[in-house]
Amino acid sequence: MHELTQSVLDTPQVAGTWTGTGELSFFPAQAEELADLAPQRTGAGFRGSLSYSVTDLIIL
Repeated sequence: MHELTQSVLDTPQVAGTWTGTGELSFFPAQAEELADLAPQRTGAGFRGSLSYSVTDLIIL
C-alpha cells in the first residue's frame, strides 16, 4: 500500500550551518544517465545538520 503522509515534528534543532558558493557535478557511470543531467548553473550552497523527532504521522 502506498500512502502520502505528513510527519508531525517535535524539537527541531539546526546546528553547524554554513553558506557559500555551491558546486555540483555528476561523474559518468556505466549504464547510468545521471551525468547527462549536469547542472547548467548553480547558486549559493549550504551545509548543516538537522535533527528532529517524529511524534505522529498524518495520512493526507
